[in-house]
Amino acid sequence: GYTNKRGDWIDGRMQIMIGINGFQSIANSHDEFDGMETSVQLAESGRPISATCKVYRKDRKYPHICTVYFNEYYRAGFNGKASNWDKMPVTMIEKVAKSRA
Repeated sequence: GYTNKRGDWIDGRMQIMIGINGFQSIANSHDEFDGMETSVQLAESGRPISATCKVYRKDRKYPHICTVYFNEYYRAGFNGKASNWDKMPVTMIEKVAKSRA
């Protein structure tokens, strides 16, 4: 279980999730995978605006391109704690772009 933002205890169910390393392992094991490129657009403040990931395949002429926007994925910390999104925003939005692509 866990404590939600209001401080209520929530009995949680087990949820299986694949992390970024799992997605990259799956991609790398495919014979046609030919790499990926990720870029992040930053505001003047240094805060990320978006991240774009291009995935290349040997059997395709054009890469698959996915752009994700920081404000759609950002998760603030709670109970006075900073979230990973607060601590390392560029890394977090890059991971979302790679996972989605």
